[in-house]
Amino acid sequence: MSALKEIGQRLKEWRNKQGLTQQELAQKLGVARQTIASWEIGMTDIPNWALKKLKEEFDLDLNWLIAGENQ
Repeated sequence: MSALKEIGQRLKEWRNKQGLTQQELAQKLGVARQTIASWEIGMTDIPNWALKKLKEEFDLDLNWLIAGENQ
């Protein structure tokens, strides 16, 4: 499995644990729902600005998201 797909799966797992829909997360990040979907299936990379916002606003562990290291 590609790294992008693994990151996308972890993003989806995290989003579901937070009880957020793709649409809700998209609104919080200021992107389209389709953007979240493309990140989650590993079609596109999550840009640095979005990673920073996920870390700052949601306290998402980026080491876990990117490398799969334990939370």
